[in-house]
Amino acid sequence: MERKTPYKSEYYKGEIFAMAAAKIRHNALKDNFVALMMNHLRGKSCRTYSSDQSVLTATEDGLYSYPDIIAICGPPRFTDLVKDTVTNPTVIVEVLSKGFGR
Repeated sequence: MERKTPYKSEYYKGEIFAMAAAKIRHNALKDNFVALMMNHLRGKSCRTYSSDQSVLTATEDGLYSYPDIIAICGPPRFTDLVKDTVTNPTVIVEVLSKGFGR
C-alpha cells in the first residue's frame, strides 16, 4: 500500500500513521548529525541514509518507518526484490522535537 501513495506513512501494531513535514530546525539538526556521522564513518564499510529510506525494524509488531538517519555497515538487506525497505540498519537516529509544530 505504501508504494502506491504520494505521501510517506509509518506502520506500527496494525495501524498506519501519516508523517508530518519536518520543520527547518529539525532538518538543520539532522543535517549536522549526518555530517558528523559521515566524517566518523569515512574509510569504513558503513554508509548513512536519510529519512527517505524505509526501514523494517525486526520487532514483534513489525515497525515500518522512515527514521531521520540510519547507518548500514556492510551491504544493505531488503524485504523483497523491489529494494525500497531495508532490514539491517546498524544505527537508527531520530531527532526529537519538543512538540508537534515547533
